[in-house]
Amino acid sequence: QQDRAVVSGRVRDDEVRLAFLVGRLARGGAELQMLALTRGLTRRGYRVDFVCRSGSGPLDEHARAAGATVRAIGELSSFETKPYLRHARRATRQLNWVTTARREQYDIVDAWLQPADIFAALTRPMTHIPVLIAGRRNMRPRPSFGPVDRLLYSAVNRLTDVVVANAEITAAQAILQQGVPPERVRVIRAGVELPRAYRASERQAQRAALGAADDDFLIGSVGNFRSMKRQDLLIDAFARLAAERKDLRLALVGDGELRSRVEAQIVRLGLTERVVLTGTGTDMPSLYAAFDLFVQASNSESLPNVVLEASSASLPIVAAAAGGTGEVI
Repeated sequence: QQDRAVVSGRVRDDEVRLAFLVGRLARGGAELQMLALTRGLTRRGYRVDFVCRSGSGPLDEHARAAGATVRAIGELSSFETKPYLRHARRATRQLNWVTTARREQYDIVDAWLQPADIFAALTRPMTHIPVLIAGRRNMRPRPSFGPVDRLLYSAVNRLTDVVVANAEITAAQAILQQGVPPERVRVIRAGVELPRAYRASERQAQRAALGAADDDFLIGSVGNFRSMKRQDLLIDAFARLAAERKDLRLALVGDGELRSRVEAQIVRLGLTERVVLTGTGTDMPSLYAAFDLFVQASNSESLPNVVLEASSASLPIVAAAAGGTGEVI
């Protein structure tokens, strides 16, 4: 955290060059963490690049506004692409990354999420990155760890200087399943900026926009519409409660591949007047201020930012015991 950094035994008088190696800057908790960190780093004189393996994303302009440079070294792949084309794209990405890293002379590369850590480590002999950080900020399902994975990570571990986990459970997975030496693991939990205090009139206006009256009880949940987020479980539970309490309302914040399925479930259960889908463009702090209760129904998490945000807004929280969620609670 010094304004000058000792890199590979030499003191640099110019700015420290840091690259976040990511898939793409999509809307997600990890990406928002990187952007918040970037704002602090650029203020301290670091030069930050986002190197995106899968092309442009919706948060690219936010990264530039934070003072970073966004560089795309590949395009978003399609699973329908023929195998030989996928392999060609992977090779192109690797070549573009090696060229970019050698040209920009990064001092530190943070491969924030898997599989960026594999990508960065296996190309390190060609990029000559002085310091390589691998992130364990997402959970991987146990069945994916077979003999090939263990062999692969034995090589990755030798080529990585330090592994940053965002929760005790992700640190344990790195040590127990991927064979990372414990002395190389650091647990650095995610942080959130505390929201400002909202006036009663602002809270009332936001609740009205969500279809909730003053005497309604508004439950909120935030997350991309993906299978692991279990919006279906939450809606089923809400339907049972809503049959008993007419004052209950539910706001689902997010979007994604399962939105149409979520909408169909709401219609099937007769909840169209009780459940609102807000999308992703709403001011998040004001939404938390409008809620009476926050619910997280996920069955897979590392350290969920949304639970941290709900806590910073002083909300009571009901959550499934997934990943590092219990550490937050």
